[in-house]
Amino acid sequence: MRLKDNVIAQARTQNEWTQEHLASVAGVSTRTIQRVEASGIASADTAQALCAVLDLNFAEIGINQHVKRAAIALSIPALFFALLIGVILGFSLAQFA
Repeated sequence: MRLKDNVIAQARTQNEWTQEHLASVAGVSTRTIQRVEASGIASADTAQALCAVLDLNFAEIGINQHVKRAAIALSIPALFFALLIGVILGFSLAQFA
């Protein structure tokens, strides 16, 4: 997702946080913070984590609600599919035990 220019870096410096501290409280790597601040691009999960810890909303970082909902809607079928494959493999492997 494309974010507004410098919004994450500005919010971070306004809080007087280092990139390392922001990464730690957001649950992402320092490299992810560096990449987001340099490119302005973040995954939906990263954007959501950064908004939560920096007390921002999606509109403030330049993402509309439709994009957020679409990203979440895409992740639910993928999760279901992965779970289904895991169950099938589990039953298949259990037969050989």
